[in-house]
Amino acid sequence: MVEEIKGMSEAINVDWTKVFFLNFMYDFSTYHACSGVIIRDPKGNVLHGRNLDFEFFQVFSKLTAKI
Repeated sequence: MVEEIKGMSEAINVDWTKVFFLNFMYDFSTYHACSGVIIRDPKGNVLHGRNLDFEFFQVFSKLTAKI
């Protein structure tokens, strides 16, 4: 998991510890439930979606992006 976060951090040019902390806070705040899906379309693109049904939605929703 740490290597995945480091790779993502390099791709978006953000210190990996910040991304790790945000991921940790997301995981911690959604211990009761959160829905998400990861799919690969016919062209090979990977799509990841979450419905943002967690406690810190107001904070994390400002950090979401459609990529």
